[in-house]
Amino acid sequence: ALNVCEECDLSHSSLARANLSRANLSGANLRKAKLNSANLGFANLDGTNLSEATLNYARLSEANLSEANLSEANLSEANLMGATLARANLKGVNLRGAYLNDVNLNRADLKFANLSQANLRGADLNKADLKFAMLSAADLSGADLIGANLYMANLSGANLNRANLNGANLNG
Repeated sequence: ALNVCEECDLSHSSLARANLSRANLSGANLRKAKLNSANLGFANLDGTNLSEATLNYARLSEANLSEANLSEANLSEANLMGATLARANLKGVNLRGAYLNDVNLNRADLKFANLSQANLRGADLNKADLKFAMLSAADLSGADLIGANLYMANLSGANLNRANLNGANLNG
């Protein structure tokens, strides 16, 4: 099993269904990697490049993705419950139907992200940039959106029950 691969180059790799639970991939290059249904639970992906990677149905629960680059990545139906994505680059990411309960997305860049039908219950979206994000039918109940930028975000059918929107930009 792959346990430590700090700053290694795994770009374009095919790692579908791989068991990378608790692996240290900090700073690794996984650009355009295929990680469908991979188990990355509790993995350290701090600062990892996962841009344009395919992670449909992947398990990333409790993973550390702080400052990771996930721009244009596909994480539809992925499980990221309890993961840390603080200050991560999630521009244009596909998180449709993903499980993001209690996720830390503090100051994350989610411009143009697809979060439709995603479960963001209790998520920390403090100062997150959700400009032009698609949040239709997303569950944001109990989410913390203090100071979040929701300019031109699509919130149609979203559940905002008990969500904290203090200081959030809802213009547009």
